[in-house]
Amino acid sequence: MKNEHKLVLGLGEFLLPDKQVLAPLIHFSDMTYVTGCLINHRMLAQAYYVLRQCELLGTVNREIRDTLKMAYDVGVEKAESTNRLLQILKKEFSVIDFPYALVKGAYLSQLYPAGLRSAQDIDILMSAQHLTEMSAALKALGFQQGYIRNAQFQPAERNAVIASRMNRGETVPFIKRVSLPHLEFCEIDLNFSLDYKPSSSNALKMMLSTTRPLIQQSIQTLAPVDFMIHLCAHLYKEATIMAWVEMGRDLSLYKFVDLYFLMHTWFEPKFVAELRDRIYALFMILPCYFALYFTKQLFHIHNENLDWLLDSICPKDTAYLHQVTDPSTGEKYIYKTSILQRLFSENRLCLLHKAI
Repeated sequence: MKNEHKLVLGLGEFLLPDKQVLAPLIHFSDMTYVTGCLINHRMLAQAYYVLRQCELLGTVNREIRDTLKMAYDVGVEKAESTNRLLQILKKEFSVIDFPYALVKGAYLSQLYPAGLRSAQDIDILMSAQHLTEMSAALKALGFQQGYIRNAQFQPAERNAVIASRMNRGETVPFIKRVSLPHLEFCEIDLNFSLDYKPSSSNALKMMLSTTRPLIQQSIQTLAPVDFMIHLCAHLYKEATIMAWVEMGRDLSLYKFVDLYFLMHTWFEPKFVAELRDRIYALFMILPCYFALYFTKQLFHIHNENLDWLLDSICPKDTAYLHQVTDPSTGEKYIYKTSILQRLFSENRLCLLHKAI
């Protein structure tokens, strides 16, 4: 493993950073390359936080140090803007009379140390049967479906709206200008599937039956075990679907850092036993084993509760860990490289081989 990759992974371990490991890696690494990796994997703020904790900021080039600090400061302000946005949405969402849950960054930004986890968008998990109602409610609030291109809103074409629903299990984003610090636009993604299929599963419906208020908000989120399972399912979906590989958005280190963080925060024996039972009840063994297994590998996590869980849910056939599927054609592709090589590859398409 290259020193640069070891350093990026070490900087991701913000809960238990090892100064004795990081210091020589900084000295023997190309820090310009490392900074590029941190940008690609949305890890600049974590890097600043870790270097400050370990009193290693002085060992980093001033320009790079200033870049890391700027990202951290922006993260703090953006987290505050996200909280303000949730307060604004709270009133609007209070009239929703069907199950839904805010997932991913909107909740995680409340749990992480300030500035380390910002939400690029607001992800809402819901049943496909209520998409029309939610879409109408968002449009009534001034949201439009589309994308941000060159800091400007670009409406989505109808074929893109249909393709997203059919092949990604989520809608084209709903966007509205809110003009908050470092959060010019509010972007809401409606997720109605735990995989790429355009329908709600029984597992999703079971998750939505046990929602609870988000921290300090009346907006709903998932129960902790279901939140963990959803993170695993989302990571698995993006990592194993060809459309995400083609976009270069299939593997990002920050998604594994989310799991690393929750493993260290939630993985007490009672929680892990409950998580194991819930994984079986929801038939979510494959995505959960994929996400938890690779997170353990990347960060060399030593946790007997995690080891017990992985042993408990390990599938008989683990070949799927190295497969990518193209739902539009049904074709499968195979990686013959390690998760580390995939993660830091600049073109993962070149690493894939068509399955025979």
